[in-house]
Amino acid sequence: MRPATTAVPDAGTISNTGSTGPDVNYGDLSKAAVLLRKCRLKPPPMEADKLYRTQDILAGNTLTVYAIGRDIGGNFVENVALENTNDWSLINVTGGIPASALEPAPDLKSAVFSSQLTGTANIQASLPGIISVPSETITVLPRNADEIVINTQPPANAIAGEVFSNDVIVHVLDIFGNLVTTDNSTQATISINSGNGTLSGTLTRTAVNGVITFDDLSADIANIIDLSITSTGLNSLTTTSIEVDNNVPAGIIYLEQPVNTAQGQTINPPVEVQLVDAFGNYADTQGIDLNVTASVALDAGSTLNATTDADRSGCFRQYHY
Repeated sequence: MRPATTAVPDAGTISNTGSTGPDVNYGDLSKAAVLLRKCRLKPPPMEADKLYRTQDILAGNTLTVYAIGRDIGGNFVENVALENTNDWSLINVTGGIPASALEPAPDLKSAVFSSQLTGTANIQASLPGIISVPSETITVLPRNADEIVINTQPPANAIAGEVFSNDVIVHVLDIFGNLVTTDNSTQATISINSGNGTLSGTLTRTAVNGVITFDDLSADIANIIDLSITSTGLNSLTTTSIEVDNNVPAGIIYLEQPVNTAQGQTINPPVEVQLVDAFGNYADTQGIDLNVTASVALDAGSTLNATTDADRSGCFRQYHY
């Protein structure tokens, strides 16, 4: 003989309801919770009918849990005092949540969970011989943006006019140093802080899951620069230095223009030209052959060919008739 339901408290009448035998009332039966079979985690007593389900809390916030004993029917027996502090534990931990994030109460009937670092965990209360039912997953989320930091610096070297060889990556952090993975709105702007030239690319970017990526930057003038990164309401940053080198030769400029000279005399000072890239930077290519032509015939002794030297320039000595 067993009750039709394990719910307690409950009461009923025991009677014969079969097809044989007398219709006899055997008396009343009351039910109550008895043997402790399970230990579950509950919120504070005001929410005693709820188990701790999957939920999110902000980094630094607290969550109090109670060890609740139940019988085989799932009926409440008592708020259980565990035997020692190690009976309270975190399991299935991910991220940076430390074991110390769970602090048992002196009476071991409850514990307070709080982590400044993000991640996930389940809370478990254990008693020897008793089935332990842990909480469902608790996720610690980052707080609001508090600062920006450089995660990936620009390259130490770059070529004028060419996209940097690696992205400049900025992380948005909360007050505890967690990446604010919930942030998809913080914007940052990048510019040249020291040095000359124009920085090209998409100079204002918006965070995606707390990460701001500048992936198409380039600078046009050959020199040493560093970059400034700013974000409204947050701190400013300065990158490491970038040595921007010239690009390949794309043209020639005069360093020394030809001047009026008497016929048969050497042009003085000599005509000198310089290789430059598409951005006007002196091109550092030696050994390039250069040739001179003129609208009038030049003396047979004129120097009409030159090779770029260590200074990447070429000199010509010209004679008129």
